[in-house]
Order: sequence, then structure tokens, then C-alpha cells
Amino acid sequence: MTAFPQRAHKARRNMEQTAAYMQQHLHENITREQLAAMAGLNPEHYSRLFRKYMGHSPTDYLNGLRMDRAKYLLRETRETVRAVAKQAGFPDPYYFSRRFSRLVGMSPSQYRMRPHLRLAALEYYGHCVALGLQPSAVAMSPNSKCLPPLGREIADVAISPDTAVPSGEAVHPNQPERCYDLEQLARSRPDMIITARKEQASSLSDIAPTVIIEMTDDPIYEQLPAIGKLANRASAAAHWIACFERDAAAFRRQLAVHAAGQTIAVLRIRGEILQIYGNQIMGYPLYNALRLHPPYKLYQQLVVNRHHHSSVITADELPNYNADHLFVVLQPDEPSRQALERLQAMPCWQQYMAVVSGNVHYVDMRRWLAFDPLSIASQMAEAVELIVASKA
Repeated sequence: MTAFPQRAHKARRNMEQTAAYMQQHLHENITREQLAAMAGLNPEHYSRLFRKYMGHSPTDYLNGLRMDRAKYLLRETRETVRAVAKQAGFPDPYYFSRRFSRLVGMSPSQYRMRPHLRLAALEYYGHCVALGLQPSAVAMSPNSKCLPPLGREIADVAISPDTAVPSGEAVHPNQPERCYDLEQLARSRPDMIITARKEQASSLSDIAPTVIIEMTDDPIYEQLPAIGKLANRASAAAHWIACFERDAAAFRRQLAVHAAGQTIAVLRIRGEILQIYGNQIMGYPLYNALRLHPPYKLYQQLVVNRHHHSSVITADELPNYNADHLFVVLQPDEPSRQALERLQAMPCWQQYMAVVSGNVHYVDMRRWLAFDPLSIASQMAEAVELIVASKA
């Protein structure tokens, strides 16, 4: 891994750590200088990096967390507006009320009086964040490092594969695999549940009306508007898409200078399995958003199937996907690291165009396996950063 990606990963990790600190201490007095010191940066440089990696200035990000907390307290408790303001990190209740009215379009008291949709957006937390929604429950994936941490008021009802079946419990062959903590989901009292898992619809419908959003639908142009419509946030969805398209167009202009006509491939290594990814997970920001060119072999596969996910290949087949840039997604375990070392010793790797030219980009699986609008936007920005830096 080159020095630049290591510095970029460290900078991104520092920004994520300060964002997590904001989440845990939002009721306290937090200054930009304090956060910058935690990251080991001067305040101006910290603000630039935070905006780059988190999409907002530190002040706007912290105020967003505080407003989300205030909304939760207004909905779920009978605390006074003064008490809500204090718990959300606004010591001056009059300033809080003015700011709340300006951002939300109504006073805190009016917000408390209106009916609220409690939405359990199980696989769609990133979509809710993009829409400015605070779901009552989600099923968080470990591959969600691009997303803000869950607040205390959002239930995480995911069941890890290791605990999905209690010890000694037999699973009926026709019974769907358990992937949600249904008791915890019921305690979150959702008015509506959104899921991608059709096989879970029956058990979820016993808790609240359940809507299936297809996992294979486009996350930005189909899933996001669909959820926006269900939650009465259609205009927020349209606004987010417009901003995304503006950013993508700016990135494409930048790449027209630095990577015109070049090809891009995505290789995932997990143990002995090698996969070349198509234009869905991990390939979406490259081929769909940035409109970069795939290797010719992958181009042929995409002509046949425009929703091509990936191909499992052998090391000997890697030259069939020769490209100017190679994004490598390495499973964070020892067998995968050893597999990479063996691959790197082979002629098929050493003669690969991206290897010869020094354009191999190692990216974090926990950021790149996510397939929601916010994660795709972050992946897109990271890809441009890596490609442009390789030409510096």
C-alpha cells in the first residue's frame, strides 16, 4: 500500500473518531479547537478534512446531531423545551427555539404536537440519513463506516450470523433465517417497517405494516425516492439526488483531465476467492456515477447483464481484466492477506498494467461493501482522490 492511501485512511479514521466523540458528548460544550486537537491538526486544516470526509463542516455536523437528539426528546418525552434544549447541547433555550424553527420550519412546541411516523428502515439507514429522517430502528451492517454512528434513540435490531440461531436450536429447512431481533424491533414501536428481505415479511408484518424495497433496485434513483415518498420526504430525496449529480459531474470533469480514456477494475480478495466486481456493489460509484471505463471483458459482461454483480475468477484469469487502475478490497483476515501475498508473487500480478504503473488502490472493505446513497457518494469521492493522487 502506498504512503498516500495510508495517510488518507488515517485522516479519515481521525475524522470518524471525532464524529463519534460528538455523538457521545453532544450535550457538552464542544469546540472546533478541541476536536482539532484530538485529531492532531490545526483548526483550519481539521475543518477542511472533516468537510471532505464527512460531507459537512464540524459545526453543522454537531448541530445536526443535536437537532436529531432534540427531535427525539420532543417526540418521546414530556420534558420541557428548556430541558430538551439543555440535554441536546443548547444551553440557551431561546437560541435553541429560534434555530429549531429556522431549520425545521416550526417551533419545538408545534413539532411536538404533530403526528410522527415511526419508521423502521432495516437495511436502509443510509437512505434515512440522506433524507434527514431519524428511524426508530435499523439493522446495522458492519460495512457501514461511511455512515454516522447510531444515536441512543435508534434501535439496532440486526442479529449477527454467529448468534442468529441459539445454541442447540434446530432450524426447519423451510423456515427463513433469523436476521432481526423481533422483540427489540417490536419495542421500538414502528408505525411502518421497510425491508429488503421478502422472506422476513410475514414475521415483520405481525409487528407493523411492512413494505418491501427491492435490494436490486438502484439505491439512488429508485430506493431513495421510494423511501422519500413513503416518509413524505419526496422533495428531500429530489434535493439529495440533485446535489449528488452536481458533485458527480464536477468529479467527472476532474477525471477528464487526470484519467481520460483509462480503465478501472475492482478486485475483491477473501481467502482463496478472487472476485472482479461489476456495476453494482463497489462498482456503482466508478462505472455508474463517474462513468469510468471497465476492462473490455467486464464491458462485455455488462452488455449482457446491466446489473452484473461480480465474477469469481482464478489468478490466471486476472489478465482478462487488465486495467489502468485496480481497486483492491481485501477481507481483513489473515487467510486473505496471505492470498494477496501469493498473488503478488505471480507473473499475472506483476505484469498487470495497474501494478506496473503504480496505480493499485487498496480500499477499506467496511466502507466499500456498503450500497446506500451516502456510502456511494463517499466511495465516489475517495475514488477520485486516489486516481488523481496517483497522477501527482
